[in-house]
Amino acid sequence: MSTSLWPAGVSFNNGVLHISGISAQTLAKDFATPAFFIDEDDFRARAMGWNKALNQSFGSNAGNVYYAAKAFISVEVARWIADCGIGIDVCTGGELAVALAGGIDPQKIEVHGNNKSVSEIERAVTAGVGTIVMDSLFEIERVAAAARKLGKRQRVLLR
Repeated sequence: MSTSLWPAGVSFNNGVLHISGISAQTLAKDFATPAFFIDEDDFRARAMGWNKALNQSFGSNAGNVYYAAKAFISVEVARWIADCGIGIDVCTGGELAVALAGGIDPQKIEVHGNNKSVSEIERAVTAGVGTIVMDSLFEIERVAAAARKLGKRQRVLLR
């Protein structure tokens, strides 16, 4: 089986899947199934690779690389993201809380999603997130009201 789509640490030895040198059978026995495993070295290498490619291709002011929290987020993964120096795109208050708990710089957090509650918007403004992506006229009013209420200016992106 071709491993080109798998993380760098995945291999097939005698027909047995191995992740970072550990057989999937051993992982299943030790952690039960279903289970979700992430190769930290591969994750970090890909994140830093995207960031390096963006900067080399377009210069250091070209933009930012963001990880989509909806792909998978945990406090530990958020720590990796913070260590790699990239941003994160969150869609819910829970994802925002995890990103902050993982030490991601609030300025590197982009809050997305088409159904943000008033409390989620207020939490984002209070945290000092870098950008709130707004999807409707109602949301423009909600973000403006939250910023006024909290005495803050909020950077936004209109979609």
